[in-house]
Amino acid sequence: NFYLYVGFLTSFFTFYPSFNLCSGITQSNNNMSDYVRKSLQNLDLGINDEPVPLPSDLCGRAVNANRFSLIVSVVNPKKQNLRAIVNQMLKIWGFVDDCRGRVLGDGRVLFIFKSEESMNLVLRRGPSAFNEWMLTVHKWYPNISEDGMKIIPFWIQIKGIPIMYLSTAMVNCIGDNLGHVAGVDFDENVNWVEFVRVCINWSIDSPLRFQRNFQFVAGENTILKFRFERLRNFCSRCGSLKHDAKECEMEFMDAAAEEDDNGDHEDNPNADN
Repeated sequence: NFYLYVGFLTSFFTFYPSFNLCSGITQSNNNMSDYVRKSLQNLDLGINDEPVPLPSDLCGRAVNANRFSLIVSVVNPKKQNLRAIVNQMLKIWGFVDDCRGRVLGDGRVLFIFKSEESMNLVLRRGPSAFNEWMLTVHKWYPNISEDGMKIIPFWIQIKGIPIMYLSTAMVNCIGDNLGHVAGVDFDENVNWVEFVRVCINWSIDSPLRFQRNFQFVAGENTILKFRFERLRNFCSRCGSLKHDAKECEMEFMDAAAEEDDNGDHEDNPNADN
C-alpha cells in the first residue's frame, strides 16, 4: 500500500504542471470565445425589422427630465478620471443636491440639473477644469456636433495694440485672427487701458498661441501678447491642451533628430571637432 501511495503522488505531481498549462489554454480559449460572441452582437441583425414606435408622452417626459443638462468632455483622458469628475465637479460647482452626473464613456460625462438657473450659472463661471486640465462644458441638445463639443470659451487679454489703432472694430478684427469671437470687453470711453479682452471659442484641437506679429503698417511688425484667463495645464512645446511636454511628439522628434545628428557626426570622418 505504501508503494502504491508513493506512486500515486509521483504521478500526480508529474502531471500537475501539464494540468496548469491545459487550464491556461482553456481559459484563453474561453476569453477568445467571449470576445467573439460579443463582437458578433455588433451585426446588424434586426435592422430591417419593423420599427418600434414609443409612446409620445413617455418620450416627452424623458426629454423634460433631462432638458437642463450639460455634457462635459475631458481633454486629457490619462489625467482625468470620469468617475472622479462625477463625484468632484458637483462639489466644485456647489450643486451637490441640485445636480446628478452620469458617465457616458468615450471621455464624456452628462450632468443633469434641477433648474435652468443652476445650469446657466455653471456655464457663466467657465471655463472649467479638473485635475489641472481643461474641460469642455456645453449645454446638451439633440444632434450636438463633435466639433461643437470641442470648444472652450476662453476670455483672452490682448496687450500691445498701439494706442492710435485701439478701437472696438480693431479688437474684433484681431480676435477674428485667433478664432470665432463670442464677445468683446472694451469701452472706448475709458481713460486707462492696460489690455482689452475678447472671448474666443477656442477648439481644443488648436494649439495655444501667446504671441503673434501683426502689421498695422505694411512691412512693420508689432508683437501682440495674449493671456488666456483660467487656463490650466498645456504642452509648453507645441501649445496643445491635450498633453504635457513629456508626452509631446515634438519631444520625440527632436530627440530622434539629435540622435541622427550625433550619429552622422560620428560616422563622418571629415566632421569638425
